[in-house]
Amino acid sequence: MKQRKILAALVTVVAIAIVAVYFWQAGPSTNTALSENNFPQELAGAKLQGLLSGEEAMRHISQLHGTEIAIENGYMAMYFDPARQIKIVVWVSQSKDEKAAQQLFKIMDEKMPGNSVFTNYARQKSDGLEYVYVSGAGMDNYYYVQGKEVYWIGITGGEPEKLFPQVVKAFKDFS
Repeated sequence: MKQRKILAALVTVVAIAIVAVYFWQAGPSTNTALSENNFPQELAGAKLQGLLSGEEAMRHISQLHGTEIAIENGYMAMYFDPARQIKIVVWVSQSKDEKAAQQLFKIMDEKMPGNSVFTNYARQKSDGLEYVYVSGAGMDNYYYVQGKEVYWIGITGGEPEKLFPQVVKAFKDFS
């Protein structure tokens, strides 16, 4: 009887140890949904100046597309670093699923080559991320799809090609 209790206790301790090691090795989950509560407060040294979300942001995003678009949520964030005169604007469209996000990206991408506002269209890839670069509207612009989100990043000032990877990194954990 005493041996059974010892064996049961030993099995319990081993099971707890296995679970603890698993969670310790896995680390904290980095796959968090983007929300107004966890939107980055700083990008590449520029501080968040304003954030629109929900219906208001979705209205602005639809205006940019020139038509009503089917998205679940949206964000529009403005960042500024006065010392370096860097301005970063981020638009995020959240679709119902990855397929819908890919479709939205495709629609945007098909409009670019013939667009009179945006020029210098270039598909690029860096660190496994495929994105598109265009210049226009007074900014260097980058857009890409990640999970259920489509991102459009507009940057003025500084060295946009060096700032863009920092912006991407800030949003990498959201998908």
